[in-house]
Amino acid sequence: MSRVQDSVKCEQCGFTEAIFDFNCRDSSWIVNCQMCGYCEELTAPKDDAESWSHKVNHGFGALYYRSIGAKAFALHSLDSLESVGKAESWLREHMDAEHIEPESVYLTRWNEAEKRIDFLIGGPDRVLYHEAWKIKQQCPAAFFAGEDLQGDDASPR
Repeated sequence: MSRVQDSVKCEQCGFTEAIFDFNCRDSSWIVNCQMCGYCEELTAPKDDAESWSHKVNHGFGALYYRSIGAKAFALHSLDSLESVGKAESWLREHMDAEHIEPESVYLTRWNEAEKRIDFLIGGPDRVLYHEAWKIKQQCPAAFFAGEDLQGDDASPR
């Protein structure tokens, strides 16, 4: 099986680095936004009796972290305000117990009323491999609640 990954613009929040994963074997694909949790998926039929399936899940937030000693990172798209609250409790508990690398962590909540991302834990400098200066170039400063990305001095650390 062969897969191709690329970055696309999120339909919900406009983040330009949402993950697009295309399956070359069956032409199915998924878009997953690591900022707002938006997820869209086109699934190929498993047999002749099924048809293509297209699902769109409104994002309520995203949880991103790496466990101590792990090589891989975990990304969870959150699909309700309740799941955001549970993720925050779980994350704080595991950070307090020192199970999670603190510099790898962020938790976001999609603010539907204001069409922006609120960082509950961490900030835009922790978003995957993107530093705050790159996010500043991709998104208007008002997009991030509580973050001052207006100055030109926001450079990689």
